[in-house]
Amino acid sequence: MSYNRRKVMKAGLTALGAAALSPAVHLRAQEGEKFKIVALMGDYWHNSIALETHIRQIFSSVADIYFCQASRFLTPELIGEADLLVTERWDGRDSHGWNPNGVVESRPEPDQFMTDEQEEAIISNIENRGMGWLACHCSFWNQRPRIKELLGCEPILHQEIQPLFFHSFNEDHPITSGMENFMVNLDEQFDAIMTNDDNQILFHTTAMHDKRVATSGWCRDSGRGRFAALLPGHTQWSWRHPEYQKMIWRAAFWAMQRDIPAFVSNT
Repeated sequence: MSYNRRKVMKAGLTALGAAALSPAVHLRAQEGEKFKIVALMGDYWHNSIALETHIRQIFSSVADIYFCQASRFLTPELIGEADLLVTERWDGRDSHGWNPNGVVESRPEPDQFMTDEQEEAIISNIENRGMGWLACHCSFWNQRPRIKELLGCEPILHQEIQPLFFHSFNEDHPITSGMENFMVNLDEQFDAIMTNDDNQILFHTTAMHDKRVATSGWCRDSGRGRFAALLPGHTQWSWRHPEYQKMIWRAAFWAMQRDIPAFVSNT
């Protein structure tokens, strides 16, 4: 079964149904073919317009991208078709209830993210089917026990928006090998305490106002799949930076267990 945009639109409006095929029957896109990105990104604190814009700028030449406009559309079936899941969502309700009208007078209650079915689909598709997961920024701020176990960390929240210095890149990992230090004008510096010794630290950031050094990226194999957690990205300034885009690009291909092509910025 393969999605096209018309099918996704139609399926979204009918809520797609919960009776998804088993993830084991879905095949990954082959090397050289366009792969499938399924994305759920953006909430009150995080600019969904900027996030979608940059995901499309970075990946549109190599991927078909399905951007969910409400949590209800991130169904087990759609997750089961993804080569790469990209999230930037904490575990809470959507900012707005879904309303398909062009002009919105009122909104229903917002969807909850994530549900038991979404959690199961994410974990099973990573571990059993080999799906990649790019867990951006607030995705690690998730208190569901199985997701916390998968990510292998305890989150630390820092709220000041300030310049961040990116440094201490892991030269032994293909996501960060050869990257040079760089600065982002404004972002929020999260930190994480690793609780899984198998997590591979990718880089650190230093918050320029208070000189705090934080673990800002890590990754790991999990079952047949992989994930990469990259904590910058609260503002568009990280997403606009060519070096951070290159890291996102590399992390995506690494998570899908593909050769990593050279990155050329489209911004």
